[in-house]
Parts: sequence; structure tokens; C-alpha cells
Amino acid sequence: MKISIACDHGAYELKERLKAHLTGQGHQVTDCGADSLDSCDYPDYARPAAQLVADGTCERGVVLCTTGIGVSIVANKVKGVRCALCHEPLSAEMTRRHNDANVLAMGAGVTGGNLAEHILDVFLSTDFEGGRHQRRIDKMMKTEQMSTPIGREKLRERFDYWCGKLRLTPGWDVKLEWVEDPKWRKTGDFKIDCTDRKAILMLNAANPKQENLEEVIVHELMHLKLYPLDQVTESLIVSNFEEGAPAWNFAYRQFFESLEMTVEELAKCYLLEFGEDKELSFGRCAKEKSFNELFDGLNNLE
Repeated sequence: MKISIACDHGAYELKERLKAHLTGQGHQVTDCGADSLDSCDYPDYARPAAQLVADGTCERGVVLCTTGIGVSIVANKVKGVRCALCHEPLSAEMTRRHNDANVLAMGAGVTGGNLAEHILDVFLSTDFEGGRHQRRIDKMMKTEQMSTPIGREKLRERFDYWCGKLRLTPGWDVKLEWVEDPKWRKTGDFKIDCTDRKAILMLNAANPKQENLEEVIVHELMHLKLYPLDQVTESLIVSNFEEGAPAWNFAYRQFFESLEMTVEELAKCYLLEFGEDKELSFGRCAKEKSFNELFDGLNNLE
């Protein structure tokens, strides 16, 4: 197996020991430093080791410092890396089985040489179980994609694509903004100025409820596409029913449920035909009511 390894001055001796251990087992080891006990900065060494794993040059990585904390944080900043800090063999086994971790972090001041070798052996010999754990890994990596500048740039490209595909531009001036507030509970929402035909699509960057943000983009843009129908229907409800009356509440509720179902189905049709991410959510909307059910519902309230 091709393995990258890196350390700072606090773990230099452990790195040399583990490197010899790996070489003795027949592994190909790429040493990213440090090369001495002289004081140094761990990001300068942990990052290249993690990058070798991320780009496929190495299959696994090992990063070391006095506690393992600093190098694990650095490694996890590299897109595609899942680095686990382990102080005993069980964690090394479980992070491989359930998390498909590809980089191992350890602390030379916490873990002795013999134990470190054992932890490393377990990490390298344990296979990923897949199945339900793969689904969770996929969600984890989509969170990473959304939170990085590259991921956001890709979503912005898809946003521009869908504005054109749905023929919203140039008729509307539509912009995309990210909401960083972790207390914001929505995944996506619109601010609309129908007079100037301007709209801002806001996407939750801190805590989105859905993994497929392309689906959220298309769903919200479809609301904008159907905005004239939305306004006409609301005007008819307001002009025909007394505000707050049972019939008014019933009409509003049924309209918004029907609108949401229509928007969702249209969005999914477009995504399945033209979307890049076809892993769609289903079952969020209530059962659609028939005309007779709606008609009888209003009559019963009058």
C-alpha cells in the first residue's frame, strides 16, 4: 500500500519508528517531513501528506504531532480527506469500518511506540463496511462540498444554468446569497421584489436540511417561475373570503399545499432530465386532494 506520513518536531521520533515499521511490512512510504527535532509548524507537513491521499497518489496517510489534534485539524481541511484522531485500536477499527477514514492522526505525547504501531496496523488492515455507512459518508462529503469555495462556485454555476434553463433571466434580476447563521432553519428561501423584478435566492450554508442543494435551487427558482400564478390566486382568495374566516384559512392552506406539490413535482421532472445530482428527496408533500374534495371542503365551511 502507498502511504504518506508527516509530523512536526514533537512527533519526529515516532514518525521515524512508524516509517520503519511500514517499510518493513512492504508498504511504499512517502515521507513529507519533518526531517529533524528542530521546531517547525505542523501545517507545513500535515497538509502535503493529506493532499497526497486526496489526489490519489497515496491510499492512506498518517499525520503526527504531540497530541495529534493540530495535524488532524489540518488534514481535515483538505477536500476529500477524512482524518481520524485515534488513541487506541478500537477507534482505528471503527473509523475504518464506519467512516472510511483515509488518514490516521496520532499524538506522540499520548500514544507510545508499541501501541502506535498496533493502532496503525489495525487502521491499515480494516475494510470499510459500506452499506448504510456509505450513505452517511455521501452526506458528509456533500456538506464539505457546500462549505468550500469550490463547492459554492459549482453551485453558483448550477444556479446560473437553471436561471437560463427556466428562462428567468434576463426577465428577472436573480442573485444567489449564502446564509451563514446556524439558527436559520430553512434550507432555501426567496426575497422577491415583483415591482422591479428582482429576487435573491438565499441558501443555508451553516446547517442545510437537504444534501442535494441543486434540488433546492431548482425548487426555489420554480416558485419564482410560478410567482404570477401565486399572486393571482392569493388575490382571488383575499377578494372572495373574509380574512381569518374558516373558508379563508381553508382556501389558503389548500392553495399553498397544492402549489408546493406542483413546484416539487416540476422541479423533480427538470432535475431528472437536466440535473447533475439526481439523488432527489421524496415524500415531503401531503397527498393531493381531488377537485371534489376541495369543492366540498369549501362548501362545508360556508
